[in-house]
Amino acid sequence: MEEVRMEQTLEDRIWDQICQDVWERLNHNPKYQDVLVEKERLLDRYENVTHILEYTSSGELRLSEQEQEALKSLLRLEDKCQEIEQREIYKEGFRHCYFLLKEIERSG
Repeated sequence: MEEVRMEQTLEDRIWDQICQDVWERLNHNPKYQDVLVEKERLLDRYENVTHILEYTSSGELRLSEQEQEALKSLLRLEDKCQEIEQREIYKEGFRHCYFLLKEIERSG
């Protein structure tokens, strides 16, 4: 039982390191930053859309045609953010595995 706990702790530490590295890279990724800026711009401009996405509206809410287009754009931008994030997580995990295998080869 203790061995399982240590493995989970090691897995948690590895995952935390991967996530930290990924967020660091995303903070310096111009494409990702551009998407975030555009999302923020749309959220600032369309209050009703912000209410929908943040679940802060109560009752019926009507969207103008512009707001509907803004909502579509925001959803596409969110997909783009997630795609970039997932790609970076995959690449970082691959890098991490590569270096772990190299370490195993050296010590084995």
